[in-house]
Amino acid sequence: MPETLVQKLMKRTCITIDENSFIINLVEILNKNKVGCVVVTSMNSNYPVGIVSERDLVRNYEKILNDNTTKVKEVMTKNIIFCNKNTSSKELMEIMSENKIRHIPIIEQHKLLGIVSIGDVVNRIIENYAYETKYLREYINPL
Repeated sequence: MPETLVQKLMKRTCITIDENSFIINLVEILNKNKVGCVVVTSMNSNYPVGIVSERDLVRNYEKILNDNTTKVKEVMTKNIIFCNKNTSSKELMEIMSENKIRHIPIIEQHKLLGIVSIGDVVNRIIENYAYETKYLREYINPL
C-alpha cells in the first residue's frame, strides 16, 4: 500500500519554537526557513502547546510594534487543530477549508510528529490527478 501524505511528511523535520522565545526569534526562524508557521513547544520539549503563523503576527501587529519584549506565547494560537498519521489528503483539505487554516500539525498521544501545509496537500492532489490521468489514458489507448 502506498505511503499516505501524512506518513511521508512525518519523516520531514518540523520546525518548532519555545513558547518563551521573543517574537524577533520567531521572525528570524520563519525567514531563515522560508516557512509561514511553526509549532510552539513547552520548555524545549517536543510537547506542542500552540501554533504561531504569519497571520498571528499580523493580528498582533500593534502589540508587537509597541513592545519588543513580546513573547511567542502571547500571540500564538493555543487551540491546535491537528491530524494524526492516518488522516487522508481529502480529510486534510476538508479540515483546512472548514477552519480556514493553512497548516496542520501531526500529533499523536501529545507528541509532535510533523506538520502539513496547504502546499503539501495541493501537491499531493496534483500527483494523484496525474497518476489517474496516466492510467485512464493507458486504459483507453492500450497501445
